[in-house]
Amino acid sequence: MDSNDNCQLIPNLNQLNHDTDQFGDACDTDDDNDLRLDVEDNCPLVYNYGQENLDGDSMGDICDPDDDNDGVEDLTDNCPVIPNTNQNDADLDLIGDACDSDDDNDSIADILDNCPLVHNTDQANADGDSLGDACDVDLDGDTVSNELDNCPTYPNPLQEDLDADNIGDACDIDIDGDGLKNIADNCPVNINPLQEDLDEDGIGDICDVDIDGDSISNDIDNCRIVANPSQADFDTDGLGDACDSDDDNDNVADASDFCPATALGSIVDPSMGCSIAQLVPCEGPVGSSEAWKSHGQYVSTVAKTSENFVEQELITEAEKDAIMSVAGSSSCGAK
Repeated sequence: MDSNDNCQLIPNLNQLNHDTDQFGDACDTDDDNDLRLDVEDNCPLVYNYGQENLDGDSMGDICDPDDDNDGVEDLTDNCPVIPNTNQNDADLDLIGDACDSDDDNDSIADILDNCPLVHNTDQANADGDSLGDACDVDLDGDTVSNELDNCPTYPNPLQEDLDADNIGDACDIDIDGDGLKNIADNCPVNINPLQEDLDEDGIGDICDVDIDGDSISNDIDNCRIVANPSQADFDTDGLGDACDSDDDNDNVADASDFCPATALGSIVDPSMGCSIAQLVPCEGPVGSSEAWKSHGQYVSTVAKTSENFVEQELITEAEKDAIMSVAGSSSCGAK
């Protein structure tokens, strides 16, 4: 027998002896001397007492070149003990996403990060959902994606855009597009660049339901742009007295009418707008505080005035006679 042969009864040509004991590998039942028989040892040539085997294959971790069995050998695997076949590494820190506790390297652990794959240190989240602004495709949470949303940071689900400027009403500082900011516009949703405001109530005329501020809405106001709270309309022509240029409808403008409230239908002198009864009142001569001196004076004045109306062809002789009959039988001027 050869005293130099570490396996005297079994061929062991190279005298291999991994555990450097007295027995060569060919005849050593525990080549790595880890107290695990080679036939049961998942790493028979590498000490592996605990027999750890992460991927559950036939090789223990200590001798397995691919511990997580993801097809990428441990030496080049950015997650050697966690399968990460595609080797994704969002933050390029050489630790694969599958095993990186902070995939975007923003100092916020993935488990707490509202954008685990996008750097988002401030964790801003405008709509309060589970996604941070940096990775949220709908920042305002109005169900319209950011790239289509005319107000990406203000909820505007119906995408209203009054002035069609592609800026939604919810975020447009000039909703009606008249060049005036909403905060200073007296009609923010009606074009009103000149800011007309007749009653100076802070509401522009174009959107004011009561333009003249008389508490009567425009749709029923008989003087829309002139205050006429009583809605007085002497001649019932639909125009209130406050804005009617001829209140008594006698075809003599109020501006030159000496008798602007002549009874409707009365015949008047077109030069002054007064009827015979107004020019010769029973109480006394026009412009005087004195009564008639006599009934005769009253009747004579009626006659002269009536004749003037006849000459202007305002009344007929017959109508004059009827007027004189009434005057004669009256008590005007009688003592």
